[in-house]
Amino acid sequence: HLAAIKIPTLIVWGSEDRIAPPADADLLLASLADARKVTIAGAPHPCYLHAPDIWHKALIDFLNTLND
Repeated sequence: HLAAIKIPTLIVWGSEDRIAPPADADLLLASLADARKVTIAGAPHPCYLHAPDIWHKALIDFLNTLND
């Protein structure tokens, strides 16, 4: 069903995620038509808590690409 999603999608993952391994992010990336992936080095599953500045910058950068 993921292939049916045609809107731009941002995938943000922690490199040290033990709940959903980083390889799962690659599965999403391969399944979604217009996806971008950001991996936060050293971050666990709640990567937004580990590195909120990096997470927010990735989100803002992604949103800014939607204006193009």
